Amino acid sequence: GAMEAIVSEMGKKSTFISAANKLAALVSSSWAGGSDKDREGMFAACKRAFSLLRSRYSAVGFWRAGRGLAEACVEAMKEDAVRGKAAREWLSLAEAEVGDGDKKS
Repeated sequence: GAMEAIVSEMGKKSTFISAANKLAALVSSSWAGGSDKDREGMFAACKRAFSLLRSRYSAVGFWRAGRGLAEACVEAMKEDAVRGKAAREWLSLAEAEVGDGDKKS
């Protein structure tokens, strides 16, 4: 399905950013109405993205995409104590990597 395709694209440097953007859009549009299973899949994919950012894709361009993903997660998951907390941690990681010079004003 869409989720598997996104996860597989995240595994390649050339498609990571577009995959992170797609995942952010999916989380924004589908989290609220998603089943537990859907949410689990989305959360797992987000977690994978941040694990890749920490280990392999450390350049700032990748982190910018990661920050967009983290922002979508924070917004979508705010009612979810456990996942919401993880999302906020991702966002602070991403903001530390991207730095302040680049914030959307």
